[in-house]
Amino acid sequence: STQDIQFSPYSCDMYFMRRRLILGVRRCFCSGVAEKATMWTSRWKAGVLASGLGVGVAMCWAVAQRPPNLEMGSLYDAYGVRLSIPLRLGRVSAQTLCSACSESAFRASSDVDFSRTRQMTGETLPDCQDSNPGLRVEINFVSESEECQLLSDVDRILERYSSSSQSGGLHVEVVDAAAKSTRTEDIILSRCTGRPEGGVEPAPWGYGSHLDTAKLPDSIREAAERIQNLQGYKLGHLRDVSINKRTQGFFFTSPHVDPLADGPHVFVLGLQSATVLTFSPQEVPLRQGEEAERHSFSDHDLDVLVKKRSLVGFTKEARYFWKHGIRGGMEVDLPGEGSCRLDFWGSLANVVKRNPTRTSIVFAFADA
Repeated sequence: STQDIQFSPYSCDMYFMRRRLILGVRRCFCSGVAEKATMWTSRWKAGVLASGLGVGVAMCWAVAQRPPNLEMGSLYDAYGVRLSIPLRLGRVSAQTLCSACSESAFRASSDVDFSRTRQMTGETLPDCQDSNPGLRVEINFVSESEECQLLSDVDRILERYSSSSQSGGLHVEVVDAAAKSTRTEDIILSRCTGRPEGGVEPAPWGYGSHLDTAKLPDSIREAAERIQNLQGYKLGHLRDVSINKRTQGFFFTSPHVDPLADGPHVFVLGLQSATVLTFSPQEVPLRQGEEAERHSFSDHDLDVLVKKRSLVGFTKEARYFWKHGIRGGMEVDLPGEGSCRLDFWGSLANVVKRNPTRTSIVFAFADA
């Protein structure tokens, strides 16, 4: 049901020419997977999203999908997929992993999944199993008190292990509907993960088949166990936990596919703010900059509404063949509310208000 969704009462057409687009320059960690699922390289890559626009900065994590160099081996240790095959040149593809991962790991699609997912026409996903590439939504997954405890533990972890942009001079430039700059803001993006990444000390819980849940904060470990025990899901051991925190209402995440070694079943727990998580087919050319903010990354995108304290899961095609990201968003002046930042959800007829800060915890699981 979407009855609890609160939209702005103001038509987007009323403020379209006054809205300000929030755009960004990407700072990417590019990493691959080497023997025993350890990272073999990392480097910085920067690219301007919109030529001629002074735009902001966001972090994303792109992956050079290099598999373990094994003559024979189990995909389970390396990728969390239960299938043993000869890996003669150490070559394995996303197609192989997608076809190998469990068909029954996720429950059947529900009315909630369909109602929370919109196409770029603004319509919700058709109510049939074939229309859903592998997306699931669990609303109100944690309570308000549990959210507070999670955030307390997250802040403590980020203080110790964060690859924060706080000292990196990152900024976002806000442009109006005519692509004219209105101002520049400093932003703080923080992240930590047990995955070796970008030369930053990994979090103590580790990664892949070596992840140690005993080293997770209690609240995060309990959330992971709750996911594993969700009715209708069949999940194996936890392979990855990553934490991302974004401020000033700037939630932009460049469309990407998570590293294959994370595992076949991924869940994102959103805290503090609602947002729209956008899934884009991997084979479709994606728009960038202002065009992406106006029309999304592609005409084939699926927008999933992630209300705070809700959980989004993705597997199979959605995990391996659809990129996921978050658009920069819009800033508008609303009567009586002043300036606020919004996502559009499927179309400009549906807008979702952002809070200033959003934290997400990403959990990835192996096959059972």
